[in-house]
Amino acid sequence: VTSTKTTGLYEVKIKSMNNVTKQVSYVEQVRQRVFTERRKQYSIALNHLLNEIQLLCCTLEGRDIKTYREPDVVTFLTNKGVDNSTKTKISNLFNRRNNNPVSHPGSDSRVAWSVEEDEYNEYKKYVGKAIEKLF
Repeated sequence: VTSTKTTGLYEVKIKSMNNVTKQVSYVEQVRQRVFTERRKQYSIALNHLLNEIQLLCCTLEGRDIKTYREPDVVTFLTNKGVDNSTKTKISNLFNRRNNNPVSHPGSDSRVAWSVEEDEYNEYKKYVGKAIEKLF
């Protein structure tokens, strides 16, 4: 594999991702996301998509994932020059995940609705923009 090949993940070059591809947790999130996408399980894939961008930012920043939340992701993306519409969409992704029946099944305090393919792809597009900007 040469450094000119992309990862198949957005338009990121393999060589530029060497530090995160050694992180088993990150690779597993990507693997699970792709698997659930192929099965058209978009509610599950959305969780993996969020975990993927959250873990990526946390890893690149060198922080502990146990305390790394949405505001930390947005601050990191801001510091890396990610545009406002992309940051807003990723911030909304955290909210959407919380209204996802996979994350909160049977919750009485909120209405949970399934993620449809078009909605999922919209979130994925913005996560892709952020990832491309980070590399």
